[in-house]
Amino acid sequence: KSSLAFSASRPLLLDFDLGAQSTVGRKDTVRVNTWADIADLTAEDLVNHDTIIVDTVGRLLDVLVLDLAKRDSKVLRKTGEITLQGYGQLANAYKAWVKKIQSFGKDLVLISHYKEEKNGDNTYVRLDIAGSTKQEILKSADLLGYMYMSGNVRTLDFNPTESHLGK
Repeated sequence: KSSLAFSASRPLLLDFDLGAQSTVGRKDTVRVNTWADIADLTAEDLVNHDTIIVDTVGRLLDVLVLDLAKRDSKVLRKTGEITLQGYGQLANAYKAWVKKIQSFGKDLVLISHYKEEKNGDNTYVRLDIAGSTKQEILKSADLLGYMYMSGNVRTLDFNPTESHLGK
């Protein structure tokens, strides 16, 4: 997924999963450990890049939740689970960050892990993203593809099917 994303125009990968070193054709990469690493990005910081790649959006949300929790104790329960109020703050902060990146005239590629859900004999592939932010990602995406291997061939399918999403 990351290797394919690097084929975009002048890419910068924001490596939230901390695994970009294993990608083929790796280009400019920033390892993101905390939200502070990317919170204050400016158009000038990104002038040499046309495409910003988030690898992965699920980990971006995890990092953002931790940052929100530092500022507001109501974001997380004592058990570490995000609260309903926390999900609201997360969705708002995520939308604001995406709008900022897009205001710089940049394309944004979000890579996500998936999870399989079974219903009888049928298996469905869904984004591995929790809460209302998943719906925001789906609504705001211009394209949504599912990448899979068919034999030795990688296929990126943008068509919705009974087993996976597409747009």
